[in-house]
Amino acid sequence: SGLVALAWETLGEGHQCGVEELAEALFGGRGPGECYTAFYLLALDRVYFRKRGRAFEARPLAQVQELKARLEEEEAQRRRVEAFAAAAAEALAQGEEGRPGEEQWLAGDHAWAVEALQHSVVDEARLTGGLMDALLEACGRPRTLHAALRLLQDLGAWGAHEMVQQRRLGVTARFPGEVRAQAEAVERAEFADPDAGRREDLTGLPLVTIDDASTREVDDGLSAEALGGGRARLWVHIADPTACVPLGSPMDLEARARATTVYLPPGPVPMFPHGLATGPFSLTAGQDRRAMSLCATLEEDGSLADCRV
Repeated sequence: SGLVALAWETLGEGHQCGVEELAEALFGGRGPGECYTAFYLLALDRVYFRKRGRAFEARPLAQVQELKARLEEEEAQRRRVEAFAAAAAEALAQGEEGRPGEEQWLAGDHAWAVEALQHSVVDEARLTGGLMDALLEACGRPRTLHAALRLLQDLGAWGAHEMVQQRRLGVTARFPGEVRAQAEAVERAEFADPDAGRREDLTGLPLVTIDDASTREVDDGLSAEALGGGRARLWVHIADPTACVPLGSPMDLEARARATTVYLPPGPVPMFPHGLATGPFSLTAGQDRRAMSLCATLEEDGSLADCRV
Protein backbone atom coordinates (compact mmCIF):
# COMPACT_ATOMS: atom_id res chain seq x y z
CA SER A 1 0.00 0.00 0.00
CA GLY A 2 0.95 3.64 -0.19
CA LEU A 3 1.47 3.79 3.58
CA VAL A 4 3.99 0.93 3.55
CA ALA A 5 5.82 2.55 0.63
CA LEU A 6 5.94 5.80 2.60
CA ALA A 7 7.36 3.99 5.64
CA TRP A 8 10.01 2.33 3.45
CA GLU A 9 11.06 5.70 2.03
CA THR A 10 11.08 7.28 5.50
CA LEU A 11 13.05 4.56 7.27
CA GLY A 12 15.46 3.87 4.38
CA GLU A 13 16.54 0.61 2.77
CA GLY A 14 18.21 -1.89 5.08
CA HIS A 15 16.62 -0.36 8.21
CA GLN A 16 15.25 -2.92 10.70
CA CYS A 17 12.37 -2.08 12.96
CA GLY A 18 9.63 -3.60 15.05
CA VAL A 19 5.91 -3.15 14.62
CA GLU A 20 5.85 -0.44 17.27
CA GLU A 21 8.43 1.72 15.50
CA LEU A 22 6.62 1.32 12.20
CA ALA A 23 3.30 2.17 13.84
CA GLU A 24 4.80 5.34 15.25
CA ALA A 25 6.33 6.25 11.87
CA LEU A 26 3.01 5.75 10.12
CA PHE A 27 0.42 6.83 12.69
CA GLY A 28 2.36 8.78 15.31
CA GLY A 29 1.58 6.32 18.11
CA ARG A 30 2.33 2.86 19.52
CA GLY A 31 -1.08 1.95 20.85
CA PRO A 32 -2.81 -1.41 20.15
CA GLY A 33 -4.80 0.00 17.28
CA GLU A 34 -1.81 1.58 15.58
CA CYS A 35 0.33 -1.55 16.09
CA TYR A 36 -2.38 -3.89 14.81
CA THR A 37 -2.90 -1.77 11.70
CA ALA A 38 0.85 -1.56 11.06
CA PHE A 39 1.22 -5.35 11.44
CA TYR A 40 -1.75 -5.94 9.15
CA LEU A 41 -0.21 -3.75 6.45
CA LEU A 42 3.15 -5.53 6.78
CA ALA A 43 1.43 -8.91 6.51
CA LEU A 44 -0.10 -7.86 3.21
CA ASP A 45 3.12 -6.32 1.87
CA ARG A 46 5.00 -8.28 -0.81
CA VAL A 47 7.41 -5.56 -1.89
CA TYR A 48 8.92 -3.20 0.65
CA PHE A 49 9.71 -5.17 3.85
CA ARG A 50 10.79 -8.70 4.75
CA LYS A 51 10.60 -10.54 8.09
CA ARG A 52 13.85 -10.83 10.04
CA GLY A 53 13.11 -12.76 13.23
CA ARG A 54 10.85 -10.50 15.28
CA ALA A 55 11.76 -7.44 13.22
CA PHE A 56 11.03 -6.20 9.71
CA GLU A 57 13.77 -5.05 7.33
CA ALA A 58 13.32 -2.54 4.52
CA ARG A 59 14.36 -4.20 1.26
CA PRO A 60 17.07 -2.75 -1.01
CA LEU A 61 15.89 -0.49 -3.82
CA ALA A 62 16.89 -2.96 -6.58
CA GLN A 63 14.85 -5.73 -4.96
CA VAL A 64 11.85 -3.43 -4.50
CA GLN A 65 11.96 -2.52 -8.19
CA GLU A 66 12.22 -6.19 -9.18
CA LEU A 67 9.28 -7.20 -6.97
CA LYS A 68 7.13 -4.34 -8.22
CA ALA A 69 7.81 -5.36 -11.82
CA ARG A 70 6.92 -8.96 -10.99
CA LEU A 71 3.63 -7.91 -9.40
CA GLU A 72 2.79 -5.80 -12.45
CA GLU A 73 3.44 -8.81 -14.67
CA GLU A 74 1.18 -10.96 -12.47
CA GLU A 75 -1.59 -8.38 -12.68
CA ALA A 76 -1.24 -8.17 -16.47
CA GLN A 77 -1.39 -11.96 -16.68
CA ARG A 78 -4.48 -12.02 -14.49
CA ARG A 79 -6.23 -9.58 -16.83
CA ARG A 80 -5.20 -11.67 -19.87
CA VAL A 81 -6.60 -14.82 -18.24
CA GLU A 82 -9.88 -13.06 -17.48
CA ALA A 83 -10.10 -11.83 -21.08
CA PHE A 84 -9.56 -15.36 -22.38
CA ALA A 85 -12.23 -16.73 -20.04
CA ALA A 86 -14.67 -14.12 -21.36
CA ALA A 87 -13.83 -15.04 -24.97
CA ALA A 88 -14.23 -18.75 -24.14
CA ALA A 89 -17.65 -18.13 -22.59
CA GLU A 90 -18.70 -16.15 -25.65
CA ALA A 91 -17.55 -18.93 -28.00
CA LEU A 92 -19.36 -21.61 -25.99
CA ALA A 93 -22.57 -19.55 -26.06
CA GLN A 94 -22.49 -19.50 -29.88
CA GLY A 95 -22.98 -23.25 -30.22
CA GLU A 96 -20.89 -25.67 -32.28
CA GLU A 97 -21.66 -24.07 -35.63
CA GLY A 98 -20.53 -20.59 -34.65
CA ARG A 99 -17.39 -21.45 -32.70
CA PRO A 100 -13.93 -20.57 -34.05
CA GLY A 101 -11.73 -23.42 -35.25
CA GLU A 102 -8.11 -24.03 -34.32
CA GLU A 103 -6.80 -21.75 -37.08
CA GLN A 104 -8.97 -18.87 -35.88
CA TRP A 105 -8.03 -19.32 -32.23
CA LEU A 106 -4.32 -19.44 -33.04
CA ALA A 107 -4.57 -16.35 -35.24
CA GLY A 108 -6.48 -14.33 -32.64
CA ASP A 109 -5.71 -12.37 -29.47
CA HIS A 110 -5.96 -15.45 -27.26
CA ALA A 111 -3.57 -17.70 -29.18
CA TRP A 112 -1.20 -17.70 -26.19
CA ALA A 113 -3.86 -19.30 -23.95
CA VAL A 114 -4.92 -21.94 -26.47
CA GLU A 115 -1.28 -22.82 -27.18
CA ALA A 116 -0.58 -23.04 -23.44
CA LEU A 117 -3.45 -25.50 -22.95
CA GLN A 118 -2.40 -27.51 -26.00
CA HIS A 119 1.19 -27.76 -24.78
CA SER A 120 0.00 -28.91 -21.36
CA VAL A 121 -2.06 -31.75 -22.85
CA VAL A 122 0.57 -32.76 -25.41
CA ASP A 123 3.43 -32.71 -22.89
CA GLU A 124 1.25 -34.30 -20.18
CA ALA A 125 2.54 -31.74 -17.73
CA ARG A 126 1.26 -28.71 -15.91
CA LEU A 127 2.66 -25.38 -17.02
CA THR A 128 5.12 -23.55 -14.83
CA GLY A 129 3.69 -20.70 -12.82
CA GLY A 130 0.25 -22.34 -12.57
CA LEU A 131 -0.89 -20.93 -15.92
CA MET A 132 -2.92 -24.00 -16.90
CA ASP A 133 -4.62 -24.03 -13.50
CA ALA A 134 -5.39 -20.30 -13.80
CA LEU A 135 -6.91 -20.71 -17.27
CA LEU A 136 -9.05 -23.67 -16.25
CA GLU A 137 -10.21 -22.07 -13.02
CA ALA A 138 -11.17 -18.88 -14.85
CA CYS A 139 -13.26 -20.99 -17.25
CA GLY A 140 -14.92 -22.89 -14.39
CA ARG A 141 -13.19 -26.20 -15.17
CA PRO A 142 -11.37 -28.65 -12.86
CA ARG A 143 -7.61 -28.17 -12.78
CA THR A 144 -6.71 -31.41 -14.58
CA LEU A 145 -5.12 -32.33 -17.92
CA HIS A 146 -8.35 -34.07 -18.95
CA ALA A 147 -10.28 -30.87 -18.26
CA ALA A 148 -7.79 -28.95 -20.42
CA LEU A 149 -8.40 -31.43 -23.26
CA ARG A 150 -12.17 -31.12 -22.91
CA LEU A 151 -12.00 -27.32 -22.88
CA LEU A 152 -9.98 -27.30 -26.12
CA GLN A 153 -12.55 -29.62 -27.69
CA ASP A 154 -15.53 -27.61 -26.41
CA LEU A 155 -14.00 -24.39 -27.79
CA GLY A 156 -13.44 -25.95 -31.22
CA ALA A 157 -9.66 -25.52 -30.92
CA TRP A 158 -9.41 -29.33 -31.17
CA GLY A 159 -11.76 -31.86 -32.67
CA ALA A 160 -13.93 -34.23 -30.65
CA HIS A 161 -11.69 -37.11 -31.73
CA GLU A 162 -8.39 -35.23 -31.63
CA MET A 163 -5.41 -37.57 -32.03
CA VAL A 164 -3.33 -36.29 -29.13
CA GLN A 165 -0.72 -39.00 -29.56
CA GLN A 166 -0.15 -37.76 -33.10
CA ARG A 167 0.62 -34.32 -31.71
CA ARG A 168 2.93 -35.80 -29.08
CA LEU A 169 4.94 -37.34 -31.88
CA GLY A 170 5.14 -33.96 -33.60
CA VAL A 171 3.02 -35.07 -36.57
CA THR A 172 0.83 -32.08 -37.40
CA ALA A 173 -0.90 -30.82 -40.52
CA ARG A 174 -0.30 -27.24 -39.38
CA PHE A 175 2.71 -25.51 -40.93
CA PRO A 176 4.70 -22.59 -39.45
CA GLY A 177 3.65 -19.13 -40.61
CA GLU A 178 6.76 -18.55 -42.73
CA VAL A 179 6.15 -21.85 -44.55
CA ARG A 180 2.51 -20.95 -45.23
CA ALA A 181 3.59 -17.55 -46.55
CA GLN A 182 6.11 -19.17 -48.89
CA ALA A 183 3.49 -21.67 -50.08
CA GLU A 184 1.07 -18.85 -50.91
CA ALA A 185 3.80 -17.12 -52.91
CA VAL A 186 4.52 -20.33 -54.83
CA GLU A 187 0.83 -20.78 -55.69
CA ARG A 188 0.60 -17.20 -57.01
CA ALA A 189 3.85 -17.04 -58.99
CA GLU A 190 5.58 -18.99 -61.74
CA PHE A 191 9.17 -19.85 -60.84
CA ALA A 192 12.04 -20.29 -63.27
CA ASP A 193 13.10 -23.92 -63.36
CA PRO A 194 16.83 -24.19 -62.56
CA ASP A 195 16.90 -27.61 -64.30
CA ALA A 196 14.96 -26.57 -67.42
CA GLY A 197 17.93 -27.20 -69.69
CA ARG A 198 18.30 -30.78 -68.46
CA ARG A 199 14.66 -31.80 -68.50
CA GLU A 200 13.21 -34.16 -71.11
CA ASP A 201 9.62 -34.08 -72.34
CA LEU A 202 8.10 -37.41 -71.30
CA THR A 203 4.46 -36.40 -71.66
CA GLY A 204 4.07 -38.97 -74.44
CA LEU A 205 4.61 -41.84 -71.99
CA PRO A 206 1.57 -43.47 -70.38
CA LEU A 207 2.02 -43.22 -66.60
CA VAL A 208 0.44 -45.49 -64.02
CA THR A 209 0.20 -44.77 -60.28
CA ILE A 210 -0.69 -47.15 -57.48
CA ASP A 211 -3.38 -44.97 -55.95
CA ASP A 212 -7.14 -45.05 -55.60
CA ALA A 213 -9.53 -42.64 -57.27
CA SER A 214 -9.69 -40.34 -54.22
CA THR A 215 -5.93 -39.73 -54.02
CA ARG A 216 -4.99 -36.11 -54.61
CA GLU A 217 -1.31 -36.19 -53.65
CA VAL A 218 0.35 -38.35 -56.32
CA ASP A 219 4.06 -38.55 -55.54
CA ASP A 220 5.26 -41.12 -58.03
CA GLY A 221 4.30 -43.21 -61.01
CA LEU A 222 5.56 -45.91 -63.41
CA SER A 223 5.89 -46.20 -67.19
CA ALA A 224 6.99 -49.13 -69.37
CA GLU A 225 8.00 -49.45 -73.03
CA ALA A 226 8.50 -52.62 -75.06
CA LEU A 227 11.70 -52.33 -77.13
CA GLY A 228 11.46 -55.59 -79.08
CA GLY A 229 13.57 -58.70 -78.78
CA GLY A 230 12.28 -59.21 -75.26
CA ARG A 231 13.89 -56.01 -74.02
CA ALA A 232 11.97 -53.34 -72.05
CA ARG A 233 12.49 -49.86 -70.77
CA LEU A 234 11.07 -49.04 -67.32
CA TRP A 235 10.55 -45.54 -65.92
CA VAL A 236 10.07 -44.46 -62.31
CA HIS A 237 8.79 -40.87 -62.06
CA ILE A 238 8.95 -38.95 -58.77
CA ALA A 239 7.32 -35.52 -58.40
CA ASP A 240 10.03 -32.84 -58.28
CA PRO A 241 9.15 -29.64 -56.38
CA THR A 242 12.72 -28.29 -56.34
CA ALA A 243 12.00 -25.64 -58.98
CA CYS A 244 9.63 -23.93 -56.53
CA VAL A 245 11.42 -24.70 -53.25
CA PRO A 246 14.84 -23.04 -52.97
CA LEU A 247 17.45 -24.98 -51.05
CA GLY A 248 17.56 -23.90 -47.42
CA SER A 249 14.25 -22.02 -47.56
CA PRO A 250 11.69 -22.45 -44.73
CA MET A 251 9.62 -24.85 -46.85
CA ASP A 252 12.69 -26.88 -47.78
CA LEU A 253 13.74 -27.23 -44.12
CA GLU A 254 10.21 -28.12 -43.02
CA ALA A 255 9.88 -30.76 -45.77
CA ARG A 256 13.20 -32.29 -44.76
CA ALA A 257 12.06 -32.49 -41.13
CA ARG A 258 8.79 -34.19 -42.16
CA ALA A 259 10.51 -36.46 -44.71
CA THR A 260 7.23 -37.87 -46.04
CA THR A 261 3.47 -37.55 -46.02
CA VAL A 262 2.01 -39.52 -43.10
CA TYR A 263 -1.30 -41.28 -43.70
CA LEU A 264 -3.59 -41.52 -40.67
CA PRO A 265 -7.28 -42.46 -40.21
CA PRO A 266 -8.50 -38.82 -40.09
CA GLY A 267 -6.53 -37.98 -43.24
CA PRO A 268 -3.00 -37.43 -44.52
CA VAL A 269 -0.48 -35.14 -42.86
CA PRO A 270 1.37 -33.76 -45.88
CA MET A 271 5.07 -33.16 -46.33
CA PHE A 272 4.28 -29.88 -48.12
CA PRO A 273 1.34 -27.49 -47.52
CA HIS A 274 -1.88 -29.02 -48.81
CA GLY A 275 -2.43 -26.65 -51.74
CA LEU A 276 0.99 -27.49 -53.16
CA ALA A 277 1.02 -31.18 -52.26
CA THR A 278 -2.21 -31.78 -54.15
CA GLY A 279 -1.55 -29.14 -56.83
CA PRO A 280 1.70 -28.33 -58.64
CA PHE A 281 3.70 -30.90 -56.63
CA SER A 282 1.36 -33.77 -57.59
CA LEU A 283 1.57 -35.87 -60.77
CA THR A 284 -2.01 -35.03 -61.65
CA ALA A 285 -3.47 -36.73 -64.72
CA GLY A 286 -3.69 -34.45 -67.74
CA GLN A 287 -1.40 -31.79 -66.25
CA ASP A 288 2.23 -31.03 -67.13
CA ARG A 289 4.34 -31.64 -64.04
CA ARG A 290 8.04 -31.58 -63.24
CA ALA A 291 9.46 -34.92 -62.16
CA MET A 292 12.73 -36.69 -61.52
CA SER A 293 12.63 -39.83 -63.67
CA LEU A 294 14.84 -42.90 -63.56
CA CYS A 295 15.05 -44.88 -66.81
CA ALA A 296 16.25 -48.49 -66.73
CA THR A 297 16.66 -50.67 -69.83
CA LEU A 298 16.30 -54.40 -69.12
CA GLU A 299 17.47 -57.34 -71.19
CA GLU A 300 15.19 -60.30 -71.94
CA ASP A 301 16.55 -62.15 -68.90
CA GLY A 302 15.86 -59.14 -66.62
CA SER A 303 19.46 -58.01 -66.32
CA LEU A 304 20.18 -54.28 -66.38
CA ALA A 305 21.48 -53.05 -69.73
CA ASP A 306 21.76 -49.36 -68.84
CA CYS A 307 20.12 -46.64 -66.78
CA ARG A 308 19.93 -42.87 -66.67
CA VAL A 309 18.22 -40.08 -64.76
